[in-house]
Amino acid sequence: MRGARRGWGAAWLGLLLPALASAQGFEDPGFDRAFDPEAPAGEGEGPAAEAPPGEEPPSAAPTGEREEPTAEASTGAEAPPAAGGSARPSAGPAGAETAAETGAATLAPEERIELPPDPPAPDPSMERLDDGSVRWLLGLAFLAGPGRDAPLDDALAARGFGPPSAVLGGEVQALYRPVRGLAFGPRLGLRHRHWAAWEGPPAALLSLDLMLAITARLPIGSRVWLGGDLAGGVGLGRLAIRDGRSTHVLGRFQVSGVFALELVGALRATVRAGYEWAPVDLPLGDGRLGGPFFLLGFEVRE
Repeated sequence: MRGARRGWGAAWLGLLLPALASAQGFEDPGFDRAFDPEAPAGEGEGPAAEAPPGEEPPSAAPTGEREEPTAEASTGAEAPPAAGGSARPSAGPAGAETAAETGAATLAPEERIELPPDPPAPDPSMERLDDGSVRWLLGLAFLAGPGRDAPLDDALAARGFGPPSAVLGGEVQALYRPVRGLAFGPRLGLRHRHWAAWEGPPAALLSLDLMLAITARLPIGSRVWLGGDLAGGVGLGRLAIRDGRSTHVLGRFQVSGVFALELVGALRATVRAGYEWAPVDLPLGDGRLGGPFFLLGFEVRE
């Protein structure tokens, strides 16, 4: 009777133990092997089994089998997206862009070419002025000439005066240039001549003239111009003899050749040589403030 009870107890224990293990959500393959002595060693051990501390977990692949690399891993290229699926993201670092996307090629430091530095800007005062943009010729010149013998010279010599001096003077002009090579405008001239006296102050003849001048020039090379000049107008002549003063109207006409040389930027040197007529009708005789002259000046182009 006691042996029968032990047999029934062992049978009930064998049925309850697996049921309790399933109810607790725990299934141990080693437990099955304990009740199945014919199970091969290692069967039922999965990758979920924990390895002892300091050791790597066992591989899921069976012993002796080699894991074949996929086509994507061997070639390094992305696999095409599956039908109906989205493309896989790029394996490159986040934010990296290729040269085709940016449109700019990146050169290695040894392939970069260093360009020479830009030359310094030229001094504006040394730049040549475009002759096509010039509209005004502003000039200042100094004049000298031997003068001419006149009846006034003999009349003053009879009164104790010496021979006349050379004619000295100057001119200021502002010529407008409507086209290349031609300019016209006003010209203001000053002439002076004197006679030394044996006793007392010298006699002097002074004139101030306003003329209209026309000048034409042609370039000879890049810095030289040659041409001609005509001018004519009226002025006032003033004669001073000791204590007497007299003022008279006179006319002036001149013709000359022009030589111009470019110096720096808009500055030119000008030379004029020619002849002028400027008779003055005076009580003592005809005085003349003309004759051959030589003029040296400077001209600014605007």
